[in-house]
Amino acid sequence: MRQLIRQHTPILRRALPAVALWLGALVLAQICGATGVHAAAQTEPEPMGARDATAPEAGMVRVLGTLTSTTDAPAAYTFALIDVTGALTTTPTSWVPASGQMLGIQLGDDPSAPLTYTLNLPILPTGALVDLRGADAGADGSGVQIFEAVAAPSMVGDGYLQLFEQRGDLRSLVRAVDTGRIISGTALIYAAGEEAVFPTDAGTDGLFFSADDGRAAVA
Repeated sequence: MRQLIRQHTPILRRALPAVALWLGALVLAQICGATGVHAAAQTEPEPMGARDATAPEAGMVRVLGTLTSTTDAPAAYTFALIDVTGALTTTPTSWVPASGQMLGIQLGDDPSAPLTYTLNLPILPTGALVDLRGADAGADGSGVQIFEAVAAPSMVGDGYLQLFEQRGDLRSLVRAVDTGRIISGTALIYAAGEEAVFPTDAGTDGLFFSADDGRAAVA
């Protein structure tokens, strides 16, 4: 069973169930427990092997991760953060175009060792903005962009993850088999505006991103 494991954790901030700021606006939010895919955030670039946490106020600029496997793994993976807006609708779609992907870089190519990757975070990501405030949605341009970490074998070799490459299960968010709706995992979110909110629980219907979710401000 392959899994991505958390590699650098000291700067995680506990505001939502598990939260860390990215450039004052992006956060790492855990949804209802852990999954097999995790990524960690760094506040500033540092040499590989360094593990001293820097001040959270510096903002997150990089994600680090490691892919380990108990079976033979392909030597080349594509690592990315991808926009998951399509999974929030009543008819979820799993296809994410290149504009909704932030690509990482694999470090090393030894197939016998855990695969590590790094991903530099942009100042302004290009995902779709979602306002989760219910009746107040759309009033002032506040909202969040929501991303998950994905690792997929590089089949086409063009850098971005194509449709069939995105169908693997090495991802940080877990979806219900019957509906495709997000039910648990870890997301990296970008908050736009001072009133942006994000779910803290799934409410009585057990579904995240529905009307009865508990919500908290992203701060």
